[in-house]
Amino acid sequence: MSPLPPGPHFLGIQEAVDLDPRNPLARYEKAGVLAASNTDVGVVRAIAELEALMSIAPGEASVYFQVRMALPPIRKATIYAKCG
Repeated sequence: MSPLPPGPHFLGIQEAVDLDPRNPLARYEKAGVLAASNTDVGVVRAIAELEALMSIAPGEASVYFQVRMALPPIRKATIYAKCG
């Protein structure tokens, strides 16, 4: 995967994640910036961040909501079909 061009906002969030990888707010913000890039690479990286966040804050509903919003429509259809 090619890296996204980092902006100052993203670099600040990345620094926060590097300082404390278990900081849920920093990871949530990072996922939001990545998802907002509207690129395939950004969405894939956002979902990876949200999956990591699920293990840090497993009961946080907003994380699951963001995963659903970040998934491409075809993936959503596959998940819904599996759920019945």
